[in-house]
Amino acid sequence: MKYIVFLRGVMPTGKNKLKMADLRDLLNREGYHNVETYIQSGNVILDSDKDYDAVGRHIHQAVKEQLGPELPVVVKTVEEVQAIVDENPYKDEKYNNSVSFCTMYQESFDEDLKQAVEDLDYKDEYIEFGRHALFYYLPNGAHRSKITNNLLERKLKTALTSRNQNTMEKVLKKALGQ
Repeated sequence: MKYIVFLRGVMPTGKNKLKMADLRDLLNREGYHNVETYIQSGNVILDSDKDYDAVGRHIHQAVKEQLGPELPVVVKTVEEVQAIVDENPYKDEKYNNSVSFCTMYQESFDEDLKQAVEDLDYKDEYIEFGRHALFYYLPNGAHRSKITNNLLERKLKTALTSRNQNTMEKVLKKALGQ
């Protein structure tokens, strides 16, 4: 099965520093096949016979033990990523895809917690739950927004990772061999 793996919090420097070459080498040693990465933010495409929960647990543990950072891992099938890309309500020509975000989760969360996120009301910023992910649009950029991955994690009480629509589309194309 081909998976797209998203690591949360990968940074080029600091405590969560993780070079993609090191990550590729580790995943190849750990028995994954056709391992590719896309940009320096923890996007991995790979093949495995394991189910995606097992892939997520295994990669989380291997990265922590062998490379150092303890990073949440979200694993999706190519079909799930396609559904997320297609479902984003903030992806058409009237939106800027670099500030239109897809937020993914591995663990489910209590449905009652969704209301606290839906109630977030920040001027000119939009947030919406889809069937496969949480989407938000930050027209003034992520660096100026009050909507952050950390805020959403606190509200939903689960690990999340976000990518902009451009990155999602590019990693999907790479996974599809386009």
